[in-house]
Amino acid sequence: IESLLANPDCRLLTLLGAGGIGKTRLALEAARRILETEAVAQQGLEPQVQELRFPDGVCFVSLAAVENPELVLSAIAQSLDLQITSSDPQAEIVAYLQERTLLLVLDNFEHMQAAADTVAQLLQGAASIKLLVTSRERLQLREEWLMPVAGLSLAEGWLGEAGQLFFRSARQVQPAFSNNGQEESIAAICAQVEGMPLAIELAASW
Repeated sequence: IESLLANPDCRLLTLLGAGGIGKTRLALEAARRILETEAVAQQGLEPQVQELRFPDGVCFVSLAAVENPELVLSAIAQSLDLQITSSDPQAEIVAYLQERTLLLVLDNFEHMQAAADTVAQLLQGAASIKLLVTSRERLQLREEWLMPVAGLSLAEGWLGEAGQLFFRSARQVQPAFSNNGQEESIAAICAQVEGMPLAIELAASW
């Protein structure tokens, strides 16, 4: 994710995958790492950091509770702490973003497909911003780059990524949980849910 966003040609990156696959968690972790990189660069502690990619930071916009595509702009303005004072919120948001270089994270965009044109217009109007979107569906925009998100690795059985998440999740609800004698069962459960993090966490808690 960081590598793609560092590419000057990539201004809209969509993390594409099924619900529960971990897109939001990935986006949040990427945003956290980017903010840490910028903080280090601003302090001059890392000479190899030549320039700040997002000196104005990261803005996370959750669209999970937004039911109407027409309210996407309002959600963005609220996350930016921007008070809309005119009848043209898009023009105000674009004017605000034109002077900034930041990463805008739009989470859970799949039910907002009708607002894809709004995203395109933001990119066209504010040349220094980039967007990281999580969605179950493509936005179908010319500017869009895709990063499919699959389940955790099933390799190495219970010692792999999926198996270790199962183990940690089980220990969270039952501290005395032991994998002894259950390695094959753990690996089988993880394989049945195709490594999907949310499904693994639910199965482990059961």
